[in-house]
Amino acid sequence: MPIFDAINADLTTFTHLAAKYRQAWEDRRANRREHLRIANELSMYTDRELGELGFGRADIHAIAAGTYRR
Repeated sequence: MPIFDAINADLTTFTHLAAKYRQAWEDRRANRREHLRIANELSMYTDRELGELGFGRADIHAIAAGTYRR
């Protein structure tokens, strides 16, 4: 039946799109958790310890995001 084939094709397409968007959402969520973990860990360092590593407190979020440049 052609109508059922069309409905099945639409459902298959929708299912693939839903899975794709869910995976993208989970990836963004995992990246955000990693960013926060790194930022929290670096925030525990003293200003002196950060200075010994070669950066300041203002650089923490750029480092966690992977966009830090010297």
